[in-house]
Amino acid sequence: MMSAKLSSVKMASVGTLSSAKFASKEARSATGVRAIAMRIPFISRFMSSDEGEPDPKLGSQRNVQHNPADIQRLLEQYRTANHLLTAQFYEGKRPAKQKGTTGIIAVLPDEKVFVIDNMAPKKMNSDLEPNTSIHFSLTHLGIRCQFDATYIRSDGSDAGPVHLFKFPKGIEHIQLRDAFRIKVSNAHPVKAILEHEENPTTACVIADLSASGARLKMDGLIDPQPNRGDVYKRCKVILPDGNRVQIQAQLMHWEYFPETRHTFIGIKFLNIDSNAQRTLNRYITNIQRRERQVVDRSRSL
Repeated sequence: MMSAKLSSVKMASVGTLSSAKFASKEARSATGVRAIAMRIPFISRFMSSDEGEPDPKLGSQRNVQHNPADIQRLLEQYRTANHLLTAQFYEGKRPAKQKGTTGIIAVLPDEKVFVIDNMAPKKMNSDLEPNTSIHFSLTHLGIRCQFDATYIRSDGSDAGPVHLFKFPKGIEHIQLRDAFRIKVSNAHPVKAILEHEENPTTACVIADLSASGARLKMDGLIDPQPNRGDVYKRCKVILPDGNRVQIQAQLMHWEYFPETRHTFIGIKFLNIDSNAQRTLNRYITNIQRRERQVVDRSRSL
């Protein structure tokens, strides 16, 4: 019965879940991130190396979702957004340094089970044993999400082996202090071009931007559909002030919204050189200063 459910869920299209509900939740999260960021000195936000999942800073705001309905909703969000998850085995009581990547391909609420595809590197899959605990993490809109889940078993599918895990007992959200993101105004759009080794070039506009990544918006559905973790050999960012930045980038998540016929793409910048980093930092800082001036003026009225 579970295998039949898994097959039907795995073949469901990206647009069948409640994208509008996720979009509104995402917007509220973004507003919260910006409000918190306004109260923190901005220089420290650009000090993170952002290799893999960024480390939470001392004093970061935390909360844990324990309600089963909330856990199901969050797992569904990660699946719908095709989020790249970092996976780590445990060494004693701490996650091991070696990291792998995977993604959630199905959520089975009746069984309280979620399903991931094969992890990379492949060796991690052969190390799975019943009742093994795996630490999963991802970062979305400046929020680090992390949880532990217990491995049940592996099944076959048309796309290859998949792995079943019990729902986590809780999902922790941590506000990353160095993850300040600016929302890019439609009046002053920032264009981006993604170049892939095999797939066609993708033209986008930046919806929001940080020193370590961006969320991009494009018309229609990406064709062919990308794979979680894809690396773009070049991401060309054209800033309104005329500066151009060229960076390697990795796909962290993507989601198509049929209501507006837009696709949102989350990328993380890779191997960014010092000149490109300074250009991005300067642009983000200038935007932040303007935002603070607006807030200060509104308070003085």
